[in-house]
Amino acid sequence: MFALISLHVFLYGCNLFMWKSTRINHNFIFDFSSSTALTHRDAFLMSASIMCSVVAALVINLFLRNAGATYTDALPGALLVVRNTSHREKDKCCGAKDMY
Repeated sequence: MFALISLHVFLYGCNLFMWKSTRINHNFIFDFSSSTALTHRDAFLMSASIMCSVVAALVINLFLRNAGATYTDALPGALLVVRNTSHREKDKCCGAKDMY
């Protein structure tokens, strides 16, 4: 699931890069604020960070399976819990509204 989200963000970054290189004003077309709109570098950074967490979970899962641990099937669920709690804590410290 995370790989598909990362692929979607990566392809959105490719779109942003092509729109910028062909000088298409996508911020005006989609009515984005120029101060808060994502750039292609932001999209590629998000995609890379998601994929790093997916690969890290995969490697940890493989190491635990080779060690004979019985709780390795819970690791992808733990990745979801860790990502959700980190976003909630960041929102609370920044004063964002509760969106969850």
